[in-house]
Amino acid sequence: IWDDIYGTLDMPIPPERMHLMRRSTEPVIPYFSAGLVVFPEPPGPRGRFAQVWYDTARAIDRIDTLENRRPYLDQMSLPPAIRRAGLDWNVLPEEQHFILGGRLRGQPLPEDREISTVHYRKQGILKEVGLHKIARAKLRDHTGVTFVRRLTETAEEQTADA
Repeated sequence: IWDDIYGTLDMPIPPERMHLMRRSTEPVIPYFSAGLVVFPEPPGPRGRFAQVWYDTARAIDRIDTLENRRPYLDQMSLPPAIRRAGLDWNVLPEEQHFILGGRLRGQPLPEDREISTVHYRKQGILKEVGLHKIARAKLRDHTGVTFVRRLTETAEEQTADA
């Protein structure tokens, strides 16, 4: 897939190889989870990173022969967007991006390390490790609500305003 992606963008495939957290035994072309992305806010030479990533994703989305664009377009587009924006890979240490699930599913957080951020797919995983109530409290402290869906208008409210 990378030949198609980077070829569409007229970019070389990056020479770097890296290990995916708990997944790859052999180094792979840079590929990142889009569940946690940290980037500089000031615009670079190609503009704001968010816009560069969006434009990159749209270009990749037009590759009709590229399979699995959904639901992986964000992850497919992130590495080339980083390079298009003139940035470099800056992989967070595991303590700042601790993945719950997979082989570690249901296991408690390591006590010998200070984990500051966890990555999970479903709330049930937070319950399994005793973080569900903490997560709800943090969400409430920062947003005023305990459920993300309460941060947006409901379909009924949108229809009523139309």
